[in-house]
Parts: sequence; structure tokens; C-alpha cells
Amino acid sequence: MKRKEDNLKSDTLTNLTKGQLIEIINKTSDKNEFFKREIEKHLKENKSQFEQDNNYSKYSTLWDESEEIISKFNEYGGGPEDEEETPYNNLPKIVELFNNDKLDKETKKEFINNCFEQYYYGNSGFEDLLRDSVFEVCTTKEDWLFVIDKLKKGGSDYDNERIIGIYKDDLKDDETYLKLRMANLKSGMDYFDLVDYYNKKGKNEIAVNFAKEGIEKGFGRIIDLIDFLLEFYTKNDDYENLLKYKILSFRDSPTFEKYVGIRKSSDTKDKKEVLDKIVNASGDNELKAEVNYFNKNYPPILEYLKSNQEADFIYITRFKEWAQKLEKYFSQDLIKIYLKKVQRILEFKISKEYSAAGYYLHRIKLIYLDKNKKEWEDLFTKLKRKSEKLPSFQKMLKTLEKNK
Repeated sequence: MKRKEDNLKSDTLTNLTKGQLIEIINKTSDKNEFFKREIEKHLKENKSQFEQDNNYSKYSTLWDESEEIISKFNEYGGGPEDEEETPYNNLPKIVELFNNDKLDKETKKEFINNCFEQYYYGNSGFEDLLRDSVFEVCTTKEDWLFVIDKLKKGGSDYDNERIIGIYKDDLKDDETYLKLRMANLKSGMDYFDLVDYYNKKGKNEIAVNFAKEGIEKGFGRIIDLIDFLLEFYTKNDDYENLLKYKILSFRDSPTFEKYVGIRKSSDTKDKKEVLDKIVNASGDNELKAEVNYFNKNYPPILEYLKSNQEADFIYITRFKEWAQKLEKYFSQDLIKIYLKKVQRILEFKISKEYSAAGYYLHRIKLIYLDKNKKEWEDLFTKLKRKSEKLPSFQKMLKTLEKNK
């Protein structure tokens, strides 16, 4: 009979809310000192277990909220922006719980499993967040080996690269790293990873040899390998090789700064010809203009201006800069270009561009005042007469007239 009463009481308590249970405990402990001491004793003896349960409850809530959204995003290939915030807010909080030793090893395994289940779908947009969160909770060899097994299941080139990186940087397993790395030397970045490894080990000659091999055989990005060799040969005062890889760097990613640097270090006719061929093959018209200006070869820059005057090089400021630089060499040509722009603005009454017209007229004025003041006065009078019914344009002209 007593057992049935106990079960009844247990069922009754189960049906109560948290608030109701707290109220009963508080009232009972106030009336019964023994009951109060027993509760305090039980809490003290089971403190760590209660904290663990509480932390697991926090983890479970944070993950369940995130998983619901990530699963939905995987199904539909994305979702509302406002829902993205939940996983991005929750997963760092889970990571923090692990890093503060609030959760046990089994929970960590559960978390890693859960993350990879969503990661394998690869359709949510949260893949980086999931993978990075897993990496952030790994602290032991056991953790990393467990993650490696999960990444192997993914099987992508990216996952394979992460595995190689784990052996190299996290497990410090040189033998396995080298075995995997040597079996996966395809891109310039693969080679650079190996070069970086040997360089940090102080095995510079091996690093140099792999850098050269990577430049020759690696596809994609090779600039890091070139930069490594440039740094190496600079430290070793090897002028011949330094110049060779400077030119190779310029060929890989030509810039005006690199061009000038090479010309200053080796201003020979044959080197100039090599560099100019690279510039012409680059298809970079802005670079061509900079190089031509450096070489005092101005006519091609004027043609560049003429062929792009309608688009203003897309960036008006660059058009203005080049035009100003050429004014002293091709004053009449620049006056024609400037005047064409002003006439278009005036003809179509483009009021929002009146300030631009003022800029071009100011440039014309400076050229004319330096060469032929009367021509400027005649042009100004003609523009005033032509814009009599355009008060805003007239106002701009008055401003221009005052600025001597």
C-alpha cells in the first residue's frame, strides 16, 4: 500500500511546474529545519553533477536551436538572413562551454558528430562555421584523430588539405604530414605549404628546391613561392637570381612599382624589352600608361585618353590626372577633349554636371592664359551667350570669371 502512495506522490510531483516545486520546497524547508539541512547537504554533495547537467542543458538548447535552422538551410540551399544569426551566435557559446571545461568528453564527441552530420550536406552556407567550431574544441590527440576520421568521410580536396594541416600543425606528426603532402603536390599552394614547412625547420636548401619545382610544376597561385625565393636571394646577396625572380614576379602579377624597381636595379636595353613585352601582354591599359609616362613616351597615353574620353576611364579622377599630366605636351589636343565634354553638358542641359563643366573650363582657361589669352576670352563670351537661358550654368561661369 505504501509503495502505491509513494508512486502517487511521485506522479503528482512530476506534473508540477518548476515554480510550484520551488514554492513547495521553500515552504517545507522553512517549517522543517531537518528537511532544510538535508536539501543543503544533497546540493553540496551533488553540486558538480547539477552543474554538469545544467551545462549540458545549455549546450543542448543552443545546439537544438542551431540544428533546426542549419537543417532547413541544407534542405533549401539557404534561408532568411535573420535566422542566420542564431547558429552564428549559438555555436561560439557552445565552443566557450567546452573551452571552459564545462562539458565532458562524451558531449564533445556528440557535438563533433552533430556538426559533421550537417557539414556533409554542404548546402547550408554554414560549413565554415561548423568546421571551425569543431576545430576550436579540439584539445587532445584523440580529438584530432576523431576529426580526421570525419574529414575523410567528406573526401573533398578541401577536407584532405585540412587533414594534412592537422598532422602538420596540430599533431606535429612530421612523418605522416610529409607522406600525405608529397602525395598531394599539385598546386602552387601545395608546394608553398611544403616550402614553409622546410623553411621553419631551417632546411633552407630543400625549401628553395621545392619552391623552384612548384613554380615550374604547380598550377594556380605561385606568387608566394616567388616571394619566398626573392627573400632568400636578397638575404644571400645573390643579384643574378634576385633579378631573375623579380622579373618572374612581374610576369606573374605586373605592377608599376615592380617595373620601376627592376628598371632601377637593371636598366639595360634587353631587360627593358623583356619588361615591355610583359606590359603589352598584360592587357592592363592603365599599367601601359604608367610605363609609357615613366619612359617619356607620351603619344600612346594621349591615344589612351582619346579612346576612353567618353567613359572617363570609368574613374573620372584617373582621366583628370592623366589629362593634366599631358597638358604641357599636347595642349591643343587636351583643349579639344575638355571642350567636347563641356559642349555635351551644355547641349543636353545636364545640370548635375555643371560643376564638371566648370572643372574642364578651368583647365582650358589655364592653358589659354599661358599661351593665348584672347582665345580664352572669345570662348568665354561664346559660352555666356549660348547659355543665356541656363542660370545655373551662368552662375558657374561667373565663378570661373572671378577665379583669375
